[in-house]
Amino acid sequence: VNLPGFPYAGSNPALSTNSFATPLQMLDFCVYLPHEGQNLLQKLLQIFMGRRMSTMRKVPGYKYLYQRGKGGTLYFRRSVPPYARHLFGGRLELEKSLDTTVLAEARFKWSELAAEFDTILKRAKLQPVAPDALRQNSAPSIIELEEAVREFFAARRARSSFERLVVPGMAEQAKRTEADLRAVVGDSEYQIPATVEGSSLAAEWIAETLMEKHGWQLDEQSPSYGRLLNLLERSRIEAARQEIAEIHGKPIITTDPIFSDDEFAKDEQRRGEEQKSAPLNVLDIFDAYIAERKPRTKTADTWRAQLEKFLKFAKNIDARQLKQADVIRWKDHLVSEQKLNPNTINDGYLAALKTTLNWAVGNGILENNVAECVRARSQPKQVVRELGLTDDEARLILTRTFMPPPPRLSSERAFALRWVPWLCAFSGARVNEITQMRAEDISLVNGIWTMTITPEAGSVKTNKRRIVPIHPQLIEQGFVEAIRGKTGPLFYDPARKLKDTAEVTQASKTGEFLAKWVRDIGVTDKRVQPNHGWRHRFKTVARRVGMDAEVRDTIQGHRHRTEGEAYGDTDVEVLNKAICMLPSISIDLIH
Repeated sequence: VNLPGFPYAGSNPALSTNSFATPLQMLDFCVYLPHEGQNLLQKLLQIFMGRRMSTMRKVPGYKYLYQRGKGGTLYFRRSVPPYARHLFGGRLELEKSLDTTVLAEARFKWSELAAEFDTILKRAKLQPVAPDALRQNSAPSIIELEEAVREFFAARRARSSFERLVVPGMAEQAKRTEADLRAVVGDSEYQIPATVEGSSLAAEWIAETLMEKHGWQLDEQSPSYGRLLNLLERSRIEAARQEIAEIHGKPIITTDPIFSDDEFAKDEQRRGEEQKSAPLNVLDIFDAYIAERKPRTKTADTWRAQLEKFLKFAKNIDARQLKQADVIRWKDHLVSEQKLNPNTINDGYLAALKTTLNWAVGNGILENNVAECVRARSQPKQVVRELGLTDDEARLILTRTFMPPPPRLSSERAFALRWVPWLCAFSGARVNEITQMRAEDISLVNGIWTMTITPEAGSVKTNKRRIVPIHPQLIEQGFVEAIRGKTGPLFYDPARKLKDTAEVTQASKTGEFLAKWVRDIGVTDKRVQPNHGWRHRFKTVARRVGMDAEVRDTIQGHRHRTEGEAYGDTDVEVLNKAICMLPSISIDLIH
């Protein structure tokens, strides 16, 4: 490639005319930060080749998704904020090919990359780089300039540090390389005492890259800019001399004290001290925890609100500065002034803080969890009745499912009134696991009618799919026939959706409607939950009939009690045998 009219490194007579055959060779040789060099090359090619370059175009409707040319390869592209660039090799932008030209195929890789990128950004906030990397529109100190140039120098040496010994067949290449390196030394030595206008183009390119990376705004006539160019020329001299020594197999000796091992050690020490002094926000830790562990959205939102209350009370967002006394004071405040139930404090407020700090300890971010041993003491909760629905309450509810639905009720809600209580009664499932069920979740498996409870349909507490056989009494009543021909959600109409949030779903609203209906028809005892009572009742009836404990836990999606119970799978035939052990429920139909 030849770019006519492009300026060479300078008019320095010490630079031999054969040192750089083309400007592109100069670019490849002089710019040793790989990604910045690539960006500069791309800019040059765009300038000189113009429309012949295939350009990136944003794909409408997708953030960070681009296509090279019309019908070309799709790419994920996203700018990297300053605080995270050290995790991306100093790059200002991440660009990754999705290896496809088909949007339907690309969007899955695109969504994974977007999620991975967000996770890295959240982790980056927990391990910030030195403050100078975040500082915008400010002039760097001499120490900051020297540290940045040493970082560039180390990157160059890391790329070029390989065996350059003269071996048979490589002597001429080594001689040419050495000649180029000596030309660099001569050029930079010539430029060092010169004014800013006399600096080499390579040093100016590198200076521009460092200024953009660190957010520096330096006037080209300022002393700081001149100091930066001077340091860069010195770095080129030192690197070239060390590489010449490598070619001849000689020991590497640092001749410029600015690039000595002692100075690199001081840089490392300063970075460590600055990182420790930077506040470590508890909410940033929580964001990183959420990105990695991906709890339910409702849990994440609730815990975030509780953490914000704690930080406001403690008047401190820095996780490193928190003391156990801060947590104890907050616990006492919640007990004595907020009058919260100890179980609410332990399972909600303190659980949010403990889990967040414990994750930080496990990831080497904090040394200890100051909330670990803090707990609100409580008296055992009084239980004056069973938590499950009684036989009479169950019969009342199931009997009323045969009554005509209230007038003007939607067909989906009416269908839910008819079948959801029965499905809960014979599965012990959570009500929203049933109300979010789709027609395709009902299927024949090995000759057995089953329903599949899956995260694909909506929120499942364990995030695990499970299959539950349908009790014969429901099949006799015509449930399978009732869903024949249906598609999509069975108990709500997606077209009626008004809100677009993760937790206020149509399935959850249907569950709330059913709970109110149960209260309205006569199950008024506040000590039993109108929907969750079925879950407790299932366990009671399963124990009555001697159902295997492992199997009943599998049906309900409960965690196994031992590691051994978690091994292996439970066949649908085994599950069906257990379900069929549950006796049919006799009801009194009201005519």
